[in-house]
Amino acid sequence: MATRESLAHGISGMMGYQITTLIVYPLELMTVKQQVDDKQVSSRNKSLGSTFGLLCDTINNEGYRALYKGVVPTLETSSISYFIYFYTYAYTTHILRTTLKMQPSVTSDLLKSAIAGIINVLATNPLWVASVKLKIGGPNRNSDDLCALFRELKKVKNEDGFKALYAGLTSSLILVLNPIIQFSFYHFFKRNFAKPGHIGSFKAFIFGALSKFIATIATYPLQVAQNRLRFSTTSVKHSVGRNINTFTCLLEIYTERGLAGLFSGIKTKLISSMCNSALMFLFYERVVNLIKSQLKVV
Repeated sequence: MATRESLAHGISGMMGYQITTLIVYPLELMTVKQQVDDKQVSSRNKSLGSTFGLLCDTINNEGYRALYKGVVPTLETSSISYFIYFYTYAYTTHILRTTLKMQPSVTSDLLKSAIAGIINVLATNPLWVASVKLKIGGPNRNSDDLCALFRELKKVKNEDGFKALYAGLTSSLILVLNPIIQFSFYHFFKRNFAKPGHIGSFKAFIFGALSKFIATIATYPLQVAQNRLRFSTTSVKHSVGRNINTFTCLLEIYTERGLAGLFSGIKTKLISSMCNSALMFLFYERVVNLIKSQLKVV
């Protein structure tokens, strides 16, 4: 029964994230561009602001298809990642409830999120490295087919070594704080402001947005460092001799660009991540209830 329930949560989390990724992907892509390349808006579109100005620049320079560059490997990676996370979270919930007799609380939420996050990071970090490179890489990187992700994995390993597949691992492990904060606040809101065993679509949407807002603000500089380490082959190669890691990367960014550099792309990220989280939890709650009713899982 525990496995069936965990499967229901894993599939629902995966499907919820797939749907929302397709909706907000262009904004996510703009965030990565701002974090990795420090992209500046052209004077032509500067009046539209950093987010939508960069969006229009991308369309003008590369066409509409560029807004979904790397979407296939991102969907592949996020599907695996969110299935692992939600499955592990649900299974850990069952273990804590039945074996350790631990009732739902902030403490149990923190523990479940930490366990699910660490397992997820260790399993999927190479996939995210390849996915980020396909998003930002040049025209020689074809990201439009289903095998692109696995070709990129092989390319990174062959060109930069196995260690490059775990670029940004330290920041990724530290960034387990993000889902810990997000899920803890989401379930806190759910326990205190929704009916037991039921949450409406509107509340799922609002709770998802609020929890992600808090998590993003708290961990954003680490996300900037994570994406830079994942994308920059140079940083990976120099890490052996210069010890380039999460903290030295943060220091370099701060030295070069100040506090603004640590929060590069934060406006775009807040818009995209809050929309993503709100829609993801909305779809997740609906799908999991549907699957559980079909599987006769309470």
